[in-house]
Amino acid sequence: MFFLLLANNFFVFYLALELQSFCFYVLCSIRRYSNLSIEASLKYFILGSFASSLFLFGISLIYGFFGTLTFTNIEFLLFSIDIFIQYNKFVIFGMIFILAGFFFKLGVVPFHFWIADVYEGSPLIVTAFFSILPKVPFIFLLINIFYFVFLPLFYVYIDLFIFCALSSIFLGILLSLYQFKIKRLLAYSAISHTGYMLLSISVGSLEGFVALFIYLFIYLSISLNIFAILLVFRQQRTFYKLRKIVDFSFILRSNFFLAFIIALVLLSYAGIPPLAGFFGKFFLFFSLIKSYNFVLSFFVILFSLIGTIYYIRLFVLLFLIVF
Repeated sequence: MFFLLLANNFFVFYLALELQSFCFYVLCSIRRYSNLSIEASLKYFILGSFASSLFLFGISLIYGFFGTLTFTNIEFLLFSIDIFIQYNKFVIFGMIFILAGFFFKLGVVPFHFWIADVYEGSPLIVTAFFSILPKVPFIFLLINIFYFVFLPLFYVYIDLFIFCALSSIFLGILLSLYQFKIKRLLAYSAISHTGYMLLSISVGSLEGFVALFIYLFIYLSISLNIFAILLVFRQQRTFYKLRKIVDFSFILRSNFFLAFIIALVLLSYAGIPPLAGFFGKFFLFFSLIKSYNFVLSFFVILFSLIGTIYYIRLFVLLFLIVF
């Protein structure tokens, strides 16, 4: 992941990506005697190889047109050459294939099919790792490539960003309403939150980038909290293991303090003020309104209100024993 962040060349970027992906495949199948873990690892490997081929094909198209793989050289050529050559179909198609590979690695709709099965089949500590750490290098690299190297082509992929972001928010929220297992719920929740981050990128303004960094930091902090709590229940033999959402109704009986912390995390996920999750979404809405995307803001606010349903449902299950 450090190599990905430091990459200034598509060749180094692809090698670092494959090295990281190979480690992820091994981590996913670390529970060797679990059929579910092996199945998840196999699906991840096959689909991950497909995403890597998209990256490689896009990189080959970029190299075929520019004759170089270095980011700074490509950026210089894009700002220097004639505008009619600049929007060459090889460059646009190559960029779209690279973007598709990014969307797969981030679990963005319509490349989200692997994420629920991989989250469900992996051990909980590995699921926590997949949910938290890999998003950071891919988000930063996405910004570096598409907002610095390919900045003159901003208008080409902005609509694709918005479409995939809205689809991820809507589909992630919709599928979360029908989940009964905690890992799958967190997987589809991660899809919707990634959609919010992509929407911040699609704004293309300073406010959008500020909203992205704030949202990313808050989302990673909240995810770290919820997975830490789930791991506590796995480590303590006296506690119930949380596998299904109905198991939340037993937490208060086991440990009131953990129940209170989970309640705060769930309300923060839902964006209830004055918790941290509210400020992450507030800055996103502010950046959209500041960029005069009023229709887009309306749909995002509507989807966010629908998304509070499954978090409030978990909150009610958490304190169901009180009633």
